[in-house]
Amino acid sequence: MADELLIYVIVLFNALVQLALIHGLDIPVGNKRKYYGLAVAIPVLVMASMRLSVYLGLIHGHVADQGFLERYATDVASVMLVAGPWLATLGALRCRYRRKAAAEPPPPYIMPIARGSQIDSAGQ
Repeated sequence: MADELLIYVIVLFNALVQLALIHGLDIPVGNKRKYYGLAVAIPVLVMASMRLSVYLGLIHGHVADQGFLERYATDVASVMLVAGPWLATLGALRCRYRRKAAAEPPPPYIMPIARGSQIDSAGQ
């Protein structure tokens, strides 16, 4: 299998795993759809933008021919291919924890008793 296709397979499996993780979270369906879309859209947009950049000649297709900025853009794009679905999953986890924290009432506040107060003196 060509390296280009193997990278796409790895990105696909990564996105599928992240979709499964998002599916298992206890968040509203509308939020799940948003994070599903992010987990799929980020790598697809990165792949499409890199392919378009190579096609338009903005970036060399071979890494050995790339200059510093082209190499930097390629490195950022390769990180985003893998990290994009993970960022969507982290966003879904944050949504779940924020929703869970909003549903729980705050713990009761117990006022500390200062030493030497009337309550402390009366108790002894």
